Amino acid sequence: MKSKTKIATEFKKRLKLSNRHLSKQYQNTKDCQAFEAGDIMEYVQRVQYTSSSGGKKAAMVQFNRVKPYVNAVKGFMAQNRKRGKYVARTDVAPLQEQYSKYANSLKDYLTENCNAPQIETQQDGDQLVAGYGAVETNLTYADGHSTTDPNGEVQMGRLDPLAVGWDHTAKATNLLDARYVFYKETYDLNTAMALFNDSEEEDFEATDADDDEGAYHYFDGGNYDKERVSEGVEWASEEDKEVKVYFYQWYQVEPFYRCNNPIEALTNPESQMRGQMTLEKIANEAEEDDDMFAFDPAADVLSFNKDIKKELEEAFGEYVEIFEYNRKVFYTAVLSGEHVFRAGRSVSQQAFTMQFKTGDYDSKNHIWTGMVNSMKDPSIYYNKSLTELMFIIGANSKGGVLVESDAVEDIQEFESMYAKTDSVVVVEPGAISQNKIKPKKEPFSPTGYENVIGLVDASFAEVNGIDKSFLGSSENKMQTAALARQQVKQVTSALACYFDAGVLFQKTHSRIMLDLMRVYAENNDGGLFRILGEDGAQEFVRISADKLSGEYDVSIVEAPQTQEEKMEFAEMLSTMATNMLAVNPQDPAGKVIYAIAIKYLPIDKADIQQITKILMPDDKQVDPAYVKQLEDQLKKVMDSKNQADIKKVISASALDMANVSKIEVGNEKTQAEKVKVLEESHKVSVETNLAQQAA
Repeated sequence: MKSKTKIATEFKKRLKLSNRHLSKQYQNTKDCQAFEAGDIMEYVQRVQYTSSSGGKKAAMVQFNRVKPYVNAVKGFMAQNRKRGKYVARTDVAPLQEQYSKYANSLKDYLTENCNAPQIETQQDGDQLVAGYGAVETNLTYADGHSTTDPNGEVQMGRLDPLAVGWDHTAKATNLLDARYVFYKETYDLNTAMALFNDSEEEDFEATDADDDEGAYHYFDGGNYDKERVSEGVEWASEEDKEVKVYFYQWYQVEPFYRCNNPIEALTNPESQMRGQMTLEKIANEAEEDDDMFAFDPAADVLSFNKDIKKELEEAFGEYVEIFEYNRKVFYTAVLSGEHVFRAGRSVSQQAFTMQFKTGDYDSKNHIWTGMVNSMKDPSIYYNKSLTELMFIIGANSKGGVLVESDAVEDIQEFESMYAKTDSVVVVEPGAISQNKIKPKKEPFSPTGYENVIGLVDASFAEVNGIDKSFLGSSENKMQTAALARQQVKQVTSALACYFDAGVLFQKTHSRIMLDLMRVYAENNDGGLFRILGEDGAQEFVRISADKLSGEYDVSIVEAPQTQEEKMEFAEMLSTMATNMLAVNPQDPAGKVIYAIAIKYLPIDKADIQQITKILMPDDKQVDPAYVKQLEDQLKKVMDSKNQADIKKVISASALDMANVSKIEVGNEKTQAEKVKVLEESHKVSVETNLAQQAA
């Protein structure tokens, strides 16, 4: 790692570059935030705001049409958010299922505790408004965090879009090609020293006494001179002793080496044993490296650093052929001005713990834009048109009558009687014939403003590609599942860049979470965490670092179904179960499918458990593998693209179930054999469907 002096110098240069090149980005963010909040004072200078006489008019109409669209899409993202799921990288099926379930359960527990869904919704809002949103996920052991648990916690926090910065040359979605990222916070000097200062830091001089005026007592021992710190920091307010603290993350390209395990080249058993002992000794003496580049003496292909390379060459000589490659090594530093509080390798070596969601990239202005950018002009002209229309209505005459002084004898009586429809008004002779009494000219109704208002109102939906029914203004109260799916597709296609960024975020964030979970498990080994059991009941499982020691792939789970889709699926399952029980009332598969259908009904979990026990008593429980096989088949049926395919698969499934029942009654087959028959039947059905689709 670079020295702290070089880190401070490099960051100062990068901070200056980012502030200069991202100035347009920050200005656009401020403008879009003003539009979303309805604060027209930020863009009032773009419209004609003076009357024809040159005087100021009344305040401009503030009619916020932007926020409803932003809130609607943000809520849609929250309801249909995809999730990253871990799949253990092993070919042993029972271990893969066990490890995958454990990792996913621990992740769900930690994300729930750190309010990740709510914070991600805030990030989605920043993405839609400013064109980018950022969060940081980290452990409370890291710099700048405090904990309420002695074993530490996983924390996730939203970052202010105006306080984050990044490599200005990054153009990839979610800024994944950025070489560095950072964000800033303001702390008073004492808090900054408490959160970030290292007790072994050489920049601080120890004092003999605990003096509140000149020294600070660090929480794990030692007193340090505050004056040494205050000389090089970047002050936010020197009078209030507040400093700007930057959280800086970057990666360096460093070499690493690989070779085949030299034990395989040795033929003598004694040599193999000595070689294995040598590898284990090297591994024990090497510096700890917990990521996938760590030196594993039992692996077929060894990965190692420069120090281990030298030891392997000395120990095995010609029996080892080493190849050099490059890798990214992620680092984190906390600094203020020229003073670096701390610096070291990041907890996660998968990516920056600061993660972005980006919108649409404007290649002309070199900024990221959100959906608010397209609604700026419609919002301006909508409020402008309303303002002008209201001003004209207020400035025009409101009716009345013009009367010459000699037309009536009593002007007050005339005024009081004129507006009455059933009154008789007496005037002087000749007043009417000589036109001494005339009504005022009718007020002029301006034409064109109504058309402009209507045109601009329609343009809000056109620039976003979102129908007004998506905002809840549809008169159709009986929305079908098919219509709900159509709306989902419409919004997803219109805002594809935002949803793609969300999927990419889930992949990267899940990999970061896995690294944090491993550290968390090591510090909480033997503790308990809550999961949701197979029957919907709450269960507690012990935390074990060993169960997270393997490698995992990340898959993205599809968005949750709407309530209409769930009801439609529950009805389809109920029909299937009824048909199966009609074929063979003794077949337990019908009751199993009824129990699965209940999960999709909008009823309490306690009621679901009770109904499930009635359908499947404890003494007649079906093999869980059999139930899982049925659920997998049913999910594939649900994902079919048209009803014709669905009915075809349902019929095939019902026939398979009937055949399984016959086999079981006639030959007394076991549950394991039944599952095998189901798998073969399903395989034939899938192959048939694929062949038909290809044709």
